Amino acid sequence: MLASSQLAGTAFLFLRTMPMAKKSSKPASVIEPSEEDDKIVHVARIDEDHRIVFGWASVAFGKSGAQVVDSHRSMIDTEDLETAAYAFTLQFRELNECHGPGFCGALVESFMVTPDKLVMMGLERDALPTGWWVGFYVEDDEAWEKVKKGEYTMFSIEGMAIEEEVA
Repeated sequence: MLASSQLAGTAFLFLRTMPMAKKSSKPASVIEPSEEDDKIVHVARIDEDHRIVFGWASVAFGKSGAQVVDSHRSMIDTEDLETAAYAFTLQFRELNECHGPGFCGALVESFMVTPDKLVMMGLERDALPTGWWVGFYVEDDEAWEKVKKGEYTMFSIEGMAIEEEVA
């Protein structure tokens, strides 16, 4: 299994890359994912009136506390995801379809959910997964139709990462 200790870009069904400094990774906790963790929906809401799609760009830890392993058998630490989310929000914010060239929309909402922030908001530490929640305005008509038809069902992270083997 691989742990991403550095995430260099992030995307929706789309995205750009960004440089990041090397950061070491900590091994994942040994907690079995709950059934709820396995059901994290990436595209969670489509606002047709505003042409905005919302959901998790990436989740580091599920509500159960288990570190999430993605479809590429990779995982990311909270600190690395938070750094990448802030860098993307400050430097890029553009959408590109399926990691291809061209602009098709822009970031309109970005919230890095952490247990500490949840407590500051008056919520339980485990009220939500630890991850990056986003909303993207989809300007391109063809891409928007694909979102509405359900052809795009999740967000995809694009970028470079320093990967380290973990037990």
